[in-house]
Amino acid sequence: MKLNSDTLITLLFFLALKVGFSQFEKVVYTGFIQTIDSAVFPYQINISRIGNNISGYSISDKGGKSETKSEFEILKSGQNYIFKENKIVYTKADYSSFDDFCLVSFYLREKEIFNSNKLSLDFKGLFSDGSACIDGSITLVNNKFIEKRLDRIENKISNNRIIQKKFGDTIKKIEKKIDDLKKDFVSNKEVSLLKDDKLKFNIYESYKVYIADFGFYDNDKISVEINDNISNEVIITEKRKYFSIDKKQRKNIIKITGIDFGEVPPITAQIVIENLSKKTLHKIELSLMPKESCEIELNF
Repeated sequence: MKLNSDTLITLLFFLALKVGFSQFEKVVYTGFIQTIDSAVFPYQINISRIGNNISGYSISDKGGKSETKSEFEILKSGQNYIFKENKIVYTKADYSSFDDFCLVSFYLREKEIFNSNKLSLDFKGLFSDGSACIDGSITLVNNKFIEKRLDRIENKISNNRIIQKKFGDTIKKIEKKIDDLKKDFVSNKEVSLLKDDKLKFNIYESYKVYIADFGFYDNDKISVEINDNISNEVIITEKRKYFSIDKKQRKNIIKITGIDFGEVPPITAQIVIENLSKKTLHKIELSLMPKESCEIELNF
């Protein structure tokens, strides 16, 4: 059978897609980091592999007042991969309370990265100039492993008539808790901003910033003020609203204030920072009531 050029190109395209997707893997581990002086806080790592290229980032204190996302520099050494927090992507921590970030570094065996249910690691902490800060340990669990365990518990409860009959209302509360936990582990949102929150976002490459709703459109209204200039009122719709950022300045401050929650409270919106060179999106979700404000500081 002869193949014309169009058919051949189509077959090669689908073959390339199949090979590409077969080499794509992603894993999320969630748990805690503990320093040698016994300070403990939430820690999460996200790792992806396309072919032989491995990339990733960490989120420390997720959901807390000092939530910080850091990109990993990943180096291969024999059968090990060394993970070094390199660039701070964003932080809600107050810069004025410390001089520099203590960046975490650790190593993983190649076979551990995508095949482990649990990880117990030692880490070393380094400041940005390479000097030592504080060391400790990291304990993490694979999110998929947690989801499977929660599914099993949920199935056992729902399939046991005796439990359902004896503990009816209590079981419903437990099932709601399990469902909330599952949502937390599969959530893709990067960071949420509430009343009085201040987020410092570091920019390393060309970018665009816009706002959009993330849900149904109910005429939420906010005001946006950039660098203390006159604030503009914005009704949030499915249409992207791009912000005019002065890229000659090293620091741009976007202040967002809730005006009207439309049909359903609270005011919800999504600020998106689009990396034009890497074609990646950083999504910042807002949840405000009227007269409540939050800030995003963009730093070069």
